[in-house]
Amino acid sequence: MADWNDGLRHVPDRGHNVEHSKGPGVWPGETWAAGKLLPCTVCGKPVLGFGTLCFDHNPEQQARYALIDAARSLARKAHAGQTRRNGDDFYTAHVARVAQEVNHHTNDPVTIAAAYLHDVPEDCGLQWRDEIGKLNPEVLSIVDALTEPGAGVSPKASWEVRKTGYLASIATMDERALLISMCDKIITGYDFINEWRRGEGDRKERTHRFYQQLATAYASRCKELAVNSKLNIVLAYFQTFNEWLQSEAQRESHEVYQ
Repeated sequence: MADWNDGLRHVPDRGHNVEHSKGPGVWPGETWAAGKLLPCTVCGKPVLGFGTLCFDHNPEQQARYALIDAARSLARKAHAGQTRRNGDDFYTAHVARVAQEVNHHTNDPVTIAAAYLHDVPEDCGLQWRDEIGKLNPEVLSIVDALTEPGAGVSPKASWEVRKTGYLASIATMDERALLISMCDKIITGYDFINEWRRGEGDRKERTHRFYQQLATAYASRCKELAVNSKLNIVLAYFQTFNEWLQSEAQRESHEVYQ
């Protein structure tokens, strides 16, 4: 069983600062380390980047990372007692893995906070939107973009309706929602493959079809956004992963361990 704490190591280095000139290819709100150590003007602690305040003496930086801590706590509260499809992993372990994967590509606290909360309205109920909105309206906007149409209500819409709506929504996702979406589908895809390799799961055909459609939708949206190279790196990662998932989905279960 995965430990929730596995996902807590992602929090960015608090020695980095936010007072800086933005470098090329950074995400909205992201810090950029220039690879140069400068002393904090208050305590003299080395700070990596253009700014001159360490985390301990930078209230803005402290507030930004407090958002991640609050989002993580809210995710734990909302998903309490929930498990993944296999019944072994706590659901919080999934969102922690997604947040960790997102942090491999950005250290923007708003994006990381949204990654922790991306499944809350969908799997815990739309009533949780109020709490997310109180936490941070920008986070709520990203989470709303990631919530499947027809989910979070009772009765929930059919799988086909929800996935068709989700695919359509990709066309309007911004950079941050698109990043979280691709990372989420990669992490979820690993779960599918592990199920298939254990001889479990009966959704191979619809899953591999859905992932093919995701790959097309992601490529189209990335092209429309014409954004920095970081998002294209994630797209390439997803496309490579999708090729592997497609090959696994087409294998017969008795071939897996031969």
